[in-house]
Amino acid sequence: MKTNFLEKSEVYFPYVAALLFFFTNKLQISFVWYFIIAVLLGFYFFPVRLFTGNIFDNKILKNRLVFFLSCFILAGIISYSAILCFVNDNELMRNLMNVFSILNFLFLIYYFVIDKKIRLFFLHFGFVILSAVELGL
Repeated sequence: MKTNFLEKSEVYFPYVAALLFFFTNKLQISFVWYFIIAVLLGFYFFPVRLFTGNIFDNKILKNRLVFFLSCFILAGIISYSAILCFVNDNELMRNLMNVFSILNFLFLIYYFVIDKKIRLFFLHFGFVILSAVELGL
C-alpha cells in the first residue's frame, strides 16, 4: 500500500503542537502562532484527512465509522486547544476537553489492542500528550 507524505508525517503533528503549546505558555510566545497552527491542523484532521484517507475504499462499516469518529475527536482536541489558549478559565471548555481526551484514550486502546495499527496508535498517543499539556496534567 502506497502512502503519501501527509500520511507518513501526520504522526508528528500532535507532538509539534504540544511543544508549540508548551512554548507559548512558558516562553511567552504569542498565542496567535499556536492558534493559526491549531486551526490548520484541525482543518487537516477533519475534512481533509477523511477525503485523502481510504475511508471510502474500506467495505466494512465498522472500520469506516471508527476512522470517521477518530478524525472528529482529533480535530476536536486540536480545535479546542486553540480556543483554550484564550479562554482558559472556562470550566465548560475544560470539561469538554476532558471528554474528548477520554474518548481519544479509548481510540488509543482500540488501535493498539483490536486493530493493531501502530501508526494510528502513536498518533492518538501524541494527542494524549497534547491534551495533557493543554490541561496542565
